[in-house]
Amino acid sequence: MSEKRQLAAIMFTDIVGYTALMGKDEHAAYQLLKRNRGVQKPLIQKYGGKWLKEMGDGVLASFDTVTDAVNCAIQIQSVCKKADGLTLRIGIHLGEVIVDKGDVFGDGVNIASRLEQLAPAGGIFISESVYNNIKNRKDIHAEFVREENLKNVDHPVRIFQVNVDASDRSEPYDKEQKVSVVEKKSKSYRKVIAGFLIAAIVIIAGFLMYKNIYNNPATVQISIPDKKEKSIAVLPFKNFTGDPSLEYMCDGMTDAVISRLTKVSGIEKVISMTSVLAYKNSQKTIPEIADELKVNFILEANFQLSADMVKVTLQLIDGETDNHYWAEEYMGLWSEDIFKIQADVAENVASNLGAQLSENEIESIQKIPTINKDAYNLYLQAEYQRNKNTETSYNNAIPLYETAIEMDPNFVEAYLGLATVWTYGGIVWGIFSEQEAWNNARELLEKALEIDSNNGEVLTQLYNGYFYYDWDLKKTERFYHEGNIISDDYLIKTGRFEEALNLVEQSIMADPSDGVYYSFKAECLMFLGKMEKAIELLAMTDPLYQDNWWYLREASKIYYYLGEYEKSYAHLVTMINNFPEDDPPMIYWLRAVHHQLKGETDKVQLDLQKIEEAYHSGSSGSPAWFMAMYYCHLEDYEKAFQWLQKSFDRHEVEMTWIKEEPLLAPVRTDPRYQEMFNKVGFPE
Repeated sequence: MSEKRQLAAIMFTDIVGYTALMGKDEHAAYQLLKRNRGVQKPLIQKYGGKWLKEMGDGVLASFDTVTDAVNCAIQIQSVCKKADGLTLRIGIHLGEVIVDKGDVFGDGVNIASRLEQLAPAGGIFISESVYNNIKNRKDIHAEFVREENLKNVDHPVRIFQVNVDASDRSEPYDKEQKVSVVEKKSKSYRKVIAGFLIAAIVIIAGFLMYKNIYNNPATVQISIPDKKEKSIAVLPFKNFTGDPSLEYMCDGMTDAVISRLTKVSGIEKVISMTSVLAYKNSQKTIPEIADELKVNFILEANFQLSADMVKVTLQLIDGETDNHYWAEEYMGLWSEDIFKIQADVAENVASNLGAQLSENEIESIQKIPTINKDAYNLYLQAEYQRNKNTETSYNNAIPLYETAIEMDPNFVEAYLGLATVWTYGGIVWGIFSEQEAWNNARELLEKALEIDSNNGEVLTQLYNGYFYYDWDLKKTERFYHEGNIISDDYLIKTGRFEEALNLVEQSIMADPSDGVYYSFKAECLMFLGKMEKAIELLAMTDPLYQDNWWYLREASKIYYYLGEYEKSYAHLVTMINNFPEDDPPMIYWLRAVHHQLKGETDKVQLDLQKIEEAYHSGSSGSPAWFMAMYYCHLEDYEKAFQWLQKSFDRHEVEMTWIKEEPLLAPVRTDPRYQEMFNKVGFPE
């Protein structure tokens, strides 16, 4: 095994003011980072140390001897004093660490990191274990500062400060040299008094710095104008770990902060995770992104991870001017502090926006989703897969969610995520059989409600399922009339077009970058008879969503209903070219319709064959329904009713369109239609 335990001197360094500089001038910050490497790397190597990892502006190094670690730190601070603009904090601890694949873990790393956070600018804080090894060296001077209870350390730590100016910058320590255990004694009464005064000053300064730095680390703040609407987009956290496989952690942190900010009623608009993911690795400027999302503020963040140590650096930016209002960094252990960091970020963002937090909102923000960090890691990996929205990613996500639930049977978010995979995979994509999908999803959602009976997301998804899969109109109508929102789609399919339009316009105001909402709005306008407005809306939004599968699919369908066949076909072709693996029955129906309009009979037969194969294989995606729609397109209503009956017998999801489907308008007086309409459960 590569893992081993050993005693090591761990040194943590961090650039003072780096976060604030990053907020003002990224280029200058990057140049400072390069200078920092140029100073530290050769000195760490000179003193026999190992450069283990760089965490943004922080450096983690280990040494075989305490003396080499302290002398290296003294030399680094001496050089930095002569380097304009480069100021460091340094923490050193001697302890047992776990060494695995060139990285180090354990309390030794944690304590060194905590000491670094407490150290004054330009200073070096060391633990008592370090002090005991250097206290008798005449060339190194250190004074006691205070005893501190450090986070996630189960015993008080005595902290000492190395006097950089009074210490000689010695050459690397000779490992053969022996150290006397006799404690150095003062040589004069005057020196004792002077030492006492220095120690007192250090203690007071250290305490004040601790109050300022530890509780509110590396913060820069500028007041925000009250008149600005409190609207914000949290851009995907940038992965500064150096490991692309940890991208799921960055997305998980982004989603967690967004989720918590949505709980703050004083923030008028928080852009959804789905929408901000489109800006991952975007080269657009902050004002461009803010303008597209229609928000006043942007939150940028960097995510760093070394062993179990997490560092998150944040910047709150004015969307119009690109001014940086607030910057802050948080450090902690992933296994211990991650939920507190997420909550602190959300609370600080809300506070800096001027949003008042109620006690209930604070409680909701601080709520811990699971006590099992391994379960949380698996959940984040599952969410990362689910958000890709492909058959492969859905199948990858299922076992991850299932294992997370096994680890923590009360993990509501894991139940909800897994239910979403089954629900979506059984409605449109044709990934799972419809009833298998719904049976699994319903069981998960009902279990989640047992744990958290007031969870709005769980309730909404459950009642959507009652409508789509069970056709239980009585249950969903009762839920709707109790003042609950089910979905825009539900309102459209039940004929409430004005209500649907109002709801979708609210959704667009809340998240103007989500293309699905514009397709819903165009659909509402079409059903309200405002055909020209529907076409104008689609023409305006078409260029923005050529990479959005859902928008392309819906726009192709709506253009077909509006008689804009060329535009419908163009969207269909774009969708097929951009998403060649996504071919549910609906896509083959649109293909068949357009091939028929073009007189390409052979291609029509191939498309219909694909739909029939899906039907006979028991696929979801409502293949029988779309065969019926094809024959409605041909006005061959006898065959259309044959396939409608098959759709009804199979209990297909698309039968929920029976009330408002435009292609069924000519047969609504037919007794066969009326009988089927009533059996589905719509009121007469």
